[in-house]
Amino acid sequence: MLTVDWILVADRSRGIVLHALPHGVRPYPTLASFVHVEGRQTPQERDSDVSGRIQHPGGARSTIEPHEDRWHVEARRFAKKLADFLEHDSLNGRFDRLIVIAPPAFLGVLREAWPPHVRDRIVCEIDDDLLPLPESELQTRLANIVASTREEAAAR
Repeated sequence: MLTVDWILVADRSRGIVLHALPHGVRPYPTLASFVHVEGRQTPQERDSDVSGRIQHPGGARSTIEPHEDRWHVEARRFAKKLADFLEHDSLNGRFDRLIVIAPPAFLGVLREAWPPHVRDRIVCEIDDDLLPLPESELQTRLANIVASTREEAAAR
């Protein structure tokens, strides 16, 4: 039986899911692309809203600060969107194994978002930011990662 491998390459504002075709056939086709505009905002754009103020009895004022920074809120929101997509396709048997590549901070957020059906299919996690690479270099790097992952699986 042929094993179907998918690759998720993501950062806090973009994600692509590719099908790692068997026998090293490239380029790997993109199955889905995601853009999270809020993840692209600079800290100044994200935090441009002035904190709210409360007027206390007697005239004292205090600032209301958010409980969680907006970067983390938006990263979690995007990670959940990616996890939901992958869970749906995992439950429908569209892939057997998943390779996840993301910068370290976002990889941690993704790990928190994975439902069991997705987590069980992850065979490799790489903390790297590959999305800025030119397409040809991205495909070459992915091919090397897939090949080493498949070699490790065959050795077991």
